[in-house]
Amino acid sequence: MNDVEDVRAEMRQTVRAAGLEGFMHARDLSADREVGYCDTTVCATASVGKVSILVSLMQAVAAGEVDLAERVHVADAPRTGGPSGLSVLPDPVDLSLRAVAHLMMTVSDNHATDIILDRLTPERVTGTMRSLGLQVTTLDGTVRDLYARSHQRMQGVTDGDDALRRMRSDPDLNPATAAWRTTPAEITQLLQYIWRDQAAPPALCAEMRSIMRQCTTSHGLVSGFPAPLQDSFARKTGTLTGIRNEVGVVEYPDGGQYAVAVFTLADVADWKGLDPHASIAIGRAARLMVDYLRTAGGCA
Repeated sequence: MNDVEDVRAEMRQTVRAAGLEGFMHARDLSADREVGYCDTTVCATASVGKVSILVSLMQAVAAGEVDLAERVHVADAPRTGGPSGLSVLPDPVDLSLRAVAHLMMTVSDNHATDIILDRLTPERVTGTMRSLGLQVTTLDGTVRDLYARSHQRMQGVTDGDDALRRMRSDPDLNPATAAWRTTPAEITQLLQYIWRDQAAPPALCAEMRSIMRQCTTSHGLVSGFPAPLQDSFARKTGTLTGIRNEVGVVEYPDGGQYAVAVFTLADVADWKGLDPHASIAIGRAARLMVDYLRTAGGCA
């Protein structure tokens, strides 16, 4: 399939068949070629926004403002809520700031994220994105802030229908007003900066790439590619009620590198974004984009 409109049509049909609305982009990191569908649409990032936090952290390291070897004491309470990592560990913990960054990315640890944001501030992360030329990518608040706002809006909820109605009107879940937001094209641009050593000094970009290769929470993207490629797929996922996003970079043995982003909206009833049909659709859409770039670029 070589016609870009045919590719876009199949991408659209693939995600819609899974009950999703999709916003997608892929970028050839070597040839500056790209393909996408609704790729400049503003989307709520959910935990995909942690990629921008990682970049801002590494820039602070480069500036000598923080040390990744610094020891961090994490008290047993209070902690930012979440399903993994420090958010759920019951005891006090001492670990390095580097380990905190790993937890933020590899298991999408919300408390680890807020430890870093408490040092950098969300405003600084947004400023880092602007300095890189990304005009939409924004963080407005910590994860703790988002949880507090959500809790406040859910006060007085008496039944499931009321809960669903309020969630559908939640501005933090509305892509246009989401506190953490980006576009598919901007997030693949940020990944390109990391892979081209333009987001921070080369050694720190290499560390970011290594961390992203260890992420365990993204399954949809890799499902569209054969096993050998899955093993080297650097990635990050983000889920909220009705939102599932997956981004990453797939690296081929011939040296081809492709940044991909698939952002989706589903029925709010898909609470945790674990629908296997969605996983398959996300992987298929990603593969369609990468195959197009490789075929159009003359790759086998």
